[in-house]
Amino acid sequence: MNWLKRARTNTTFQLAASEEITWLRSEILRHHPDRDPEPMLQLIYQTARNMR
Repeated sequence: MNWLKRARTNTTFQLAASEEITWLRSEILRHHPDRDPEPMLQLIYQTARNMR
């Protein structure tokens, strides 16, 4: 969660990826802790990668 918080303001990520990171963080906070965040992390990774 701390990494996601810092990643939002990291200049490495484009604006769209920053929005996805904000969304992921809110999803993790909203759902049960046992929920697997890997599919959402893959979405963020692919979004950032496609923006290069």
